[in-house]
Amino acid sequence: MDKKGILLNKVFDKILKDIKPSDIENKSIISNINTVTSLLKKIVPKDVEIMVTGSVSRGTNLKGNSDVDIFLLFKTGTTKESLTKLGLKYGKALVRSKTDRYEIKYAEHPYVRVYLNALGIKADIVPALKIQNAEQIATAVDRTPLHTNFINEKLTSKQKDEVRLLKYFLRSHGIYGAESKTSGFSGYLCEVLIYDFSSIKKLLNWACSLELPTVIYPKDNEESNHEEVLKKFNSDFVVIDPVDKNRNVAAVVSKESLSKFIFISRKLLENPSVEQFFGLKYYSRESRTYIEKFIKRSDLELYSLIFDIPDKSEEILWPQIKKVSGIILDYLKRNEFTVYFSLQWTCNKKGVILFVAPKQKLGSRFFKGPDVFNKKGIDEFIKSHKTAMGFIFSGTRLFALDTSYVSTLEDALIKIKKDKQIYSHKDINLSKALILKNKVPKELSESAYYEFIRTLSI
Repeated sequence: MDKKGILLNKVFDKILKDIKPSDIENKSIISNINTVTSLLKKIVPKDVEIMVTGSVSRGTNLKGNSDVDIFLLFKTGTTKESLTKLGLKYGKALVRSKTDRYEIKYAEHPYVRVYLNALGIKADIVPALKIQNAEQIATAVDRTPLHTNFINEKLTSKQKDEVRLLKYFLRSHGIYGAESKTSGFSGYLCEVLIYDFSSIKKLLNWACSLELPTVIYPKDNEESNHEEVLKKFNSDFVVIDPVDKNRNVAAVVSKESLSKFIFISRKLLENPSVEQFFGLKYYSRESRTYIEKFIKRSDLELYSLIFDIPDKSEEILWPQIKKVSGIILDYLKRNEFTVYFSLQWTCNKKGVILFVAPKQKLGSRFFKGPDVFNKKGIDEFIKSHKTAMGFIFSGTRLFALDTSYVSTLEDALIKIKKDKQIYSHKDINLSKALILKNKVPKELSESAYYEFIRTLSI
């Protein structure tokens, strides 16, 4: 083994000691699982199987992640409506003391998250069908028990530790998690990748020379037609699910997340060190002054829209915030404003959309008009630009050089607040949003700092 390989092993050994749950923590997790399953056995019928799933059951969980995931497996043939209704009923029945509570969460169908505060336990109770293979799948969550059985059967204890390293490596660089906010690598994808490549080191070496499009097939399955697979999943990055050949485990991984993974893999192999593994670290003591320092160093401007959000799960709110942000960016682009990048996040019942842009003021701009062959359109366009300094043709298209409706990015955001087609989207309403320039409220400074370093760190 070369010198860098030896150094990399030392880095992995050191980090694993810090991220792997201790024996004491594992005993506590097992105790919590036994408590919840015992309570459920008193509630659910005997023909409903209780199965522990998730990273805890597969031995790939990270230190501090002691959440309990329990599936209630109903016999095949049970309707989705009945399964959902009974699953919610049994989950809610776990809440008995005054300090306990529950939340309704959503995957493909609703499930219950219970907080048994008297016992110090949080658990997800998810109803699903008890299936033997992928052909019997009725909803996406039905696969989870198959995933759990597969990983426990195929991965060695050492490989499960390597999954932990991969998860933490990705998390440190902001690309771990399948939720729409992150569009990164799910826990199961990490497990499948270690299964396919046998070790994290081989995976990183593969990533360094990765070219798109690419398909990763389960190592004990025969390869299919490459072109057909790419066409089938309509993706440049496909990782076939070992338990379901019709599923791409990497479907949610964005090109940005994949690009970052390739880059950080190269950097870690070039310079095996704890510092390179973690990337840019988060220091809470810097959070309140970060924005001010960033503005001074970059000579850019920051504009924030801060708005109230309803008491709903992030799975529901986040796609809406992302969509509204995209609509605003399109509006700014149409009005010829440059935005380098934008950030979105939620904190303390507030939603935040922040734009980072160069200093700019548009006194006038070109307005795109109709084609010269559209006489009526041309006449109306000229009338609507009575203050224009002049008109010019680009090909057969007429443009007007006129005073800009909005001269600054702040003006544009104020106008957006008054445009119902832009500011209102289901649960997101920007009509009363607070617009701030070059600052965020103190109570949001820490979350703003985290989002900046998560985005800018490599």
